Amino acid sequence: MTSAGLILAIAAVPALLVGFLWMSKRRVRFLAAYLAVLPFGSAIALPIGLPRAFSTVSSLLGLLVGGLYVWRWITDRPGLRIPSMSVPIWILYFAWAIATSVWTIKARVTTNNLMVLGVLVGLFVVIVLTPITRDELREVRAWIAAGGGLTGLYALVLAATGTLTLTGAGVARFEITGAGGGEGGDPNITAAALIMPIAIALWEGLNPDRPRRSRLLFMASAGLAGVAVLLTASRGGILSIVIVVLITLLSQRRGLGSMILIGLMVLPAALLVPATFQERVDNTGTTGRTAIWRLAIESCPEYCPTGSGFGTFADVHEVAFLETQGATGTKIRYQAHSIWFESLIEVGVLGFSLLVAAVYVTMRDLWRLPVRERAGGFAGLTALLFANTFLSNLTFKYFWLGLIYAVLVVSVVDSERTSEAMTPHPVTN
Repeated sequence: MTSAGLILAIAAVPALLVGFLWMSKRRVRFLAAYLAVLPFGSAIALPIGLPRAFSTVSSLLGLLVGGLYVWRWITDRPGLRIPSMSVPIWILYFAWAIATSVWTIKARVTTNNLMVLGVLVGLFVVIVLTPITRDELREVRAWIAAGGGLTGLYALVLAATGTLTLTGAGVARFEITGAGGGEGGDPNITAAALIMPIAIALWEGLNPDRPRRSRLLFMASAGLAGVAVLLTASRGGILSIVIVVLITLLSQRRGLGSMILIGLMVLPAALLVPATFQERVDNTGTTGRTAIWRLAIESCPEYCPTGSGFGTFADVHEVAFLETQGATGTKIRYQAHSIWFESLIEVGVLGFSLLVAAVYVTMRDLWRLPVRERAGGFAGLTALLFANTFLSNLTFKYFWLGLIYAVLVVSVVDSERTSEAMTPHPVTN
């Protein structure tokens, strides 16, 4: 390095420090931006020499957010308060996943997947353990809904210009999320990534406590994101949105009028749906999932006791396929297409039990909140778990969006309850 370059590098240090300190005071806004870009951020990779899993816009923003929250803990040292017991359960799950690296059937694959899981779990922990106010949570909701709306707008542009991705089955489908992940770029992943933004936007759009203009903007975001899901032609994604709508309407005690309004918002998209869409939706097959799950069940006696190693389901499938079919094919390595089968094979009975426990505790914490406080979290997480029954996505960021948001809602309500209980009330005679 030349002397001029060295001087510039040295001079850049205080500038970067000042910038980092400025950002640390706005960490919630950066968190909101990170959660907002999750439906599409993984499609934008930057040429910075890192593996794709760490070089996308959403990954880099997530690493920045993690740094800002860690800095908050170092400088302010807020009191440790665990808002949900799902937090230590997820830490235990990660610890057990690390343990499987001792006996994994493919060390490199397990190591790579553990790196991604470690970042996601670490980010989840530092975010949910940091206190957040109701106003900050409201800002997070708005950004998440806006991210879903922008994704839907992009999908509409692609559909209107006839540039949707043509899949191997000859169906034009919208896909933007999932590139570089365990299942590659996938319309089903794209649909699943939009579930929480739709749930949050729909809930807020029907919230009578919000101003009329705000409700209209949220409903517009929900409608646009719903159109994007429709254009993915993902049957699981479409059913998940139906679940979101039903839970939301039942929770808010809305009736036929709200359902008609939602239908009118999505109806224009029908004019842009490719002609082959109906054929795919009418197909009642499982697109090979049952065959994958059958091989997983057959492999269970060997791998379920302790696990095959985190991230190695495709390797287990390859071995089982060769043993049972006795032939090779163009593609014999498949992901589990289910977080439940994925965990049972990769991390065994203990890891599977921890996954079930973490999900149960999170859903229980949400259910115990007053209906008006669930803020779409319960509807969104329920639908997301339904979608995850057909997708293997523990190392996808949008799955952790649902968990982060759910625990933040619980944290805000719990914090307010604690403050109210500690507030002295006047004694009357």
